[in-house]
Amino acid sequence: MMEAIIQGVVSNVVFASVLAVFAWLVGRFAKRPHLSYLLWLLVLVKLVTPPVVSIPCIEPIQAAEVASDEAGRLLPMEVTALENVSVESASSLGVSSALMMVFSLVSVVVLIWTIVRAIAFHHLVIAETRPVPPKVDKMARQLASAIGLRKLPELCVTTANLSPMVWWMGKRVRVILPEAMFETMSDDQCCWVLVHELTHVKRRDHIVRWLECFAGVLFWWNPVMWWARKQLRIYEEWCCDTEVLEVMEAQPKDYAHALLSVVEKLVVPGGRPPVMASQMNSGGQLEQRINIIMNQEKIRKTSKLIRAGVFAGVAVTLPMGIVTAEGDDRKEKAAYKDAYKAPTMDVIKQRLDAAVKAGELTQEQADQKLEYYKKNQGQKGKRSGMRARYREYEQELKKKVAAGELSEEEAKEKLMHMKKRIAMASKKKDAYAAPSIEQVKRRLDAAVEAGELSQEDADLKLKHYQERLKRGQSDRLDKAPSIDEVKRAHAKAVKSGRMTQEQADARLKEFMKRQSGAE
Repeated sequence: MMEAIIQGVVSNVVFASVLAVFAWLVGRFAKRPHLSYLLWLLVLVKLVTPPVVSIPCIEPIQAAEVASDEAGRLLPMEVTALENVSVESASSLGVSSALMMVFSLVSVVVLIWTIVRAIAFHHLVIAETRPVPPKVDKMARQLASAIGLRKLPELCVTTANLSPMVWWMGKRVRVILPEAMFETMSDDQCCWVLVHELTHVKRRDHIVRWLECFAGVLFWWNPVMWWARKQLRIYEEWCCDTEVLEVMEAQPKDYAHALLSVVEKLVVPGGRPPVMASQMNSGGQLEQRINIIMNQEKIRKTSKLIRAGVFAGVAVTLPMGIVTAEGDDRKEKAAYKDAYKAPTMDVIKQRLDAAVKAGELTQEQADQKLEYYKKNQGQKGKRSGMRARYREYEQELKKKVAAGELSEEEAKEKLMHMKKRIAMASKKKDAYAAPSIEQVKRRLDAAVEAGELSQEDADLKLKHYQERLKRGQSDRLDKAPSIDEVKRAHAKAVKSGRMTQEQADARLKEFMKRQSGAE
């Protein structure tokens, strides 16, 4: 679950970053404010949209290779494969959980702070505002009809030191106008300010403010979110200016003069209302706005066809996410299991028959190998069980780390201890494994060439070994550990606390008894 959440967040950030770069390029070269605004809006939408469709862009980890000898026995390489399993996997869940907890805690703090500020500001608006005079209300109705706004918002005049803005807290939309505006500005300038704010309401920019708020709570740590929010405000003001000039058929010079008057007389430098407020000149860039207003002929209009194409393209990409496909994950797990799967008797028999036909083995040697493989099936089952116990132990450690019962260092130490036990067990079993007839023959030939044995003695030993192998026994031609080596190993175990001195003495006595019996 935690990995799925992290993958979803990362994929959203990647898609939103690519879309943000594209939106910046469009705004930089295309000179289409409406299209740029739409693209920046979609950047925020993509950030908060959970991925539904998975794109398999991350290659699955290849399964570990496991070597086996001619008889299908797993060699010590399987221990190497186990050691290649990352020890950090035991603590990855704990680290992810800790990071997610920190980010969630900060998001909760940001959310609480935002809500507290919004509620306090809302109470201020209610306490410090009153309805606009009838003259202004009549003007607003005429302007709303001119721009195509069907439902007139609630118009309020405030004595607070605020700039003209649109405010919405889930009920009726309010357009808040400072009382100083009617005292310091002409009727024509007040008309331009009012139509600008009504255009914000018509465009439903007050709803976009809440999208910004939601994205800020979740992605406060992401620079792309802050970049998109700033650019969205800039292009939002430019779009309002363009629509006002187009609908009202106003002189750009008069409208630009009205904006300058608002900024000089009404915009409060130190006052920052909550993010849900659509404050006049909230996007900044006043000089660029004035240049755009005075050069409206250079602005390219965005046709409905282009907007529909953008919507169609984004509608396809919004639900997408970069995650490992579920099918690939199943294939990875299946490949991992197949790598550790012992060959069946039929497969072994086919290999041996092919080796006999190719002249690599005699039929007698093939029969001996097949018999040897049958007898070692139980031993391989034990090793398979050891791997299963290792994986179960690893999952248990992950859960304990996530629950806080173990630290990451303790989990790593326990996993390393488990690996050492597996390696020791594997080496101990392989040390006593019976060598093949080819290995015995090569050793005897080397002894003959070195003058340590005569050819007759070598042949006799090889024949004796073959007979013992048929009876299910084997000469221990591999050197067993000496008594001194056993003593050193026991002393090391006593020193590390893995066994007591009494246990070491008992095992040494048992080993010496086996050695004397074997001789």
